[in-house]
Amino acid sequence: KFSFGEYLTSIESDILRIAKIVENQLTVESYIYSKDLVSIEIIDFLSRFTNKYKETKDLINFLINFDFDKENFSDIDGERIKIFILGNADLLSDMLDNLIDNAVKHAFNSDKQKNKIKISLMTSLNDNSDNEICITVSNTGKPFPNDFKKEQFIRKGIKAGKNSGGWLWRLLYQWNN
Repeated sequence: KFSFGEYLTSIESDILRIAKIVENQLTVESYIYSKDLVSIEIIDFLSRFTNKYKETKDLINFLINFDFDKENFSDIDGERIKIFILGNADLLSDMLDNLIDNAVKHAFNSDKQKNKIKISLMTSLNDNSDNEICITVSNTGKPFPNDFKKEQFIRKGIKAGKNSGGWLWRLLYQWNN
């Protein structure tokens, strides 16, 4: 049996816990929604992003490479076409960092020469396309388990920090669509 005071203390503890969960979710959502969308030259951005990791090669246990379809990203004279997207560099970096962090934590072993991450940019700039680009991030580590479900990746209601990558991805996808 609880005394009235103990009952109120228990309720207060539950309310504080719920308030903290809501605050954490609003903090992440506020962070995302406060970001301005700007024009980003995506090839330069991805080159700088991968170079950031290459510069710290002694501190990481993987090799990283960026590649793009040079034929589709060149003009008639063979000069590279600048491709601009509407996005936010901070959020795009957060998303890519999250994928890399997950590969390091869950897919890679201790052999740096076998641990590779490849970021690719592809598109088809012809009359039949919508001029869309596709950024892929792949790695040579262990794949997802066969029984891994999308629901396990996109966690609802998780606060920023540990295990929130799928939730962040879902919020960013909803914000942009």
